[in-house]
Amino acid sequence: MVLYASRFCVAEMGAAWGSDLTVFPIALPGLPRDEGTVFLGRQTARLDDAGLDELRDRLVSAVPDAAPATGRRNLKKKEFLEELPKVLTTLPEPQMVERGRLTEMEEMLDAAHSRDQGRRDSIKDLEQQIEELRTLKDQAQVAEWDAGRREPDERWEGLVKAVRSSLGGMGKPELRSLYASFTGEPWHPGGETWDWWRAEIAAAEERKLIRQVDVGLYAANEEHPRIRAAIAALREMETFIGEEMESELGARIEEELDFLVDAGNRELWEELFLNGDRFLD
Repeated sequence: MVLYASRFCVAEMGAAWGSDLTVFPIALPGLPRDEGTVFLGRQTARLDDAGLDELRDRLVSAVPDAAPATGRRNLKKKEFLEELPKVLTTLPEPQMVERGRLTEMEEMLDAAHSRDQGRRDSIKDLEQQIEELRTLKDQAQVAEWDAGRREPDERWEGLVKAVRSSLGGMGKPELRSLYASFTGEPWHPGGETWDWWRAEIAAAEERKLIRQVDVGLYAANEEHPRIRAAIAALREMETFIGEEMESELGARIEEELDFLVDAGNRELWEELFLNGDRFLD
């Protein structure tokens, strides 16, 4: 008897099949069956009169001497099937998680992994600094090393890396909606964009990464943990650009990128966060 609501039990069932063990999965009468599937269709019997007869045939085939008298067996089978509905009402229902809640928790886990990756990168950088310091001999060398480590663009590169990490795995509809939320201008997918990306937009909305703020207008769902993490990283970059970035560094970056360094600049998003790809219109 396999508890189909348990992934572990289903996995054990598959392991038994893979090991060429003799198994006879039998499903409770109320469990929905799909004749087009393998496990709940062609490879399970139902716990009813026909299923019990099939089980008897398998047992007798394997152990002929264990075959019970037909009359006595039929009597016991009848008694069992009459009592079965009462027994089933006493069994605890498996506690299931709604699909929406499961998806939300999976997204929270992804966001935590993204933050964890950022922390691992920081730790790796610190470990490298420690190893470099161990090779230095005097204060003059330390001062020279420190000057090399604290180039003006070091902070900028770290912020760009943090934003990229927070956006990892997001599709184009999510990124475009996030940009809409960050700039305060809801996104209205154009005709061709809607035709080509309708399914992806609907999937992102179902995963609660984006939401409709009005008919046909989309923005990121700022209640979602992944979106919150991304916006926090973007706001930190915005603060750095507006309050901490030296004019020399800003001018150099703008010369390299050939556009204005602004956290809300669409060209900056496309170049740094979409790897040169274009936003959806």
